[in-house]
Amino acid sequence: MRLRRLLPLFAVLALFALVPFAQAQNPAIEWTRWDNNITVRSDQNILEVTEIQEIAVTNDSIGFVTRSWTSPVDIQQVFWVPDSGQPQDLAFAQSDSEGAYTVTQSGEETAARFNLPRRVQNGESFVLQINYTAPLENEGIVDWYVIPEDHPFPVLSSQVTINFPDVDAPDIGLARVVSGNGNATQNGNSLMFQSTGTIPAQQPFEIQFPFGAGVGAANGSGNSTQNEPVIPPAQEPEAASPTEPILGFSPDLTTILCLVCVVGVLLLFGGSSLLRSLLGGFLGGGFGSGGVQPRGGGFFPRTPINPRRSNPPTNNPPSQSPSRGFRPSSQPRNTPRVNKKKGGGGSAGIG
Repeated sequence: MRLRRLLPLFAVLALFALVPFAQAQNPAIEWTRWDNNITVRSDQNILEVTEIQEIAVTNDSIGFVTRSWTSPVDIQQVFWVPDSGQPQDLAFAQSDSEGAYTVTQSGEETAARFNLPRRVQNGESFVLQINYTAPLENEGIVDWYVIPEDHPFPVLSSQVTINFPDVDAPDIGLARVVSGNGNATQNGNSLMFQSTGTIPAQQPFEIQFPFGAGVGAANGSGNSTQNEPVIPPAQEPEAASPTEPILGFSPDLTTILCLVCVVGVLLLFGGSSLLRSLLGGFLGGGFGSGGVQPRGGGFFPRTPINPRRSNPPTNNPPSQSPSRGFRPSSQPRNTPRVNKKKGGGGSAGIG
């Protein structure tokens, strides 16, 4: 009986004993900074990337870091720098081992695991630097996830420097932060992006900018750009003043009265036929009983018009009328296209 009474007490003590063990199975970190230094190699159609992750362990300990990309990246060098220590080169290996990294390719995706030389304990920090190249997936435009969407812990700061050794840096007005919060600045022939505030977990930091021929160059980058001339607004023609003659004839009230009198005399003595004859000879046409009848001469000669006549049928197909709207062109116009991929630029994790 006494043993049965003690069983609930043993159960409670066992639960308290399991709490530290459960916490030990949930390591946690924060990225103090996640920076990129990118060189755009337009002649090789690649990006040379130096990715720097500064990681602070906030719970338990970690022994490796994972990273994946939605592009077929080529990892060249990996360095691990512990607190107040010297950089150590992590070697490439076919299987997991301390102080080495492995790479797995699946289609166009790349996944890597970086095994640290030792486990990093709670309260310690280190820097992981990854040097790699990535293909330029869009013609004339860089759309880059500095920090992928899938990352389980926050990033306190991110700074990106873009270098252009082959072409002029684009104007700062063309650079933008697509996902996340940040701003862009100009530094000579380089662009710089800086995040503002903490980047929460599961939120990407993505940048975008065009480059190359036809893109406005940055001020002071070396080569000047030709700006379109500023076309002044069309000037409205000045209205003719009442005193200026129009077409060389400036009638006044006296002249108008004289003309009215002449027309009245013609109607009185010559009838309407005389008036029609005079007007018809002046305008090149007359008024007849059959409608509008053509007449030669006059200032505006007319083409004969017969409303009763129809066009004779022909066997020739009707000619196509010129198309309206935009004029067709035989010259192709290639515009930059952003090939968006699923997956938010990859992932990052620890273990």
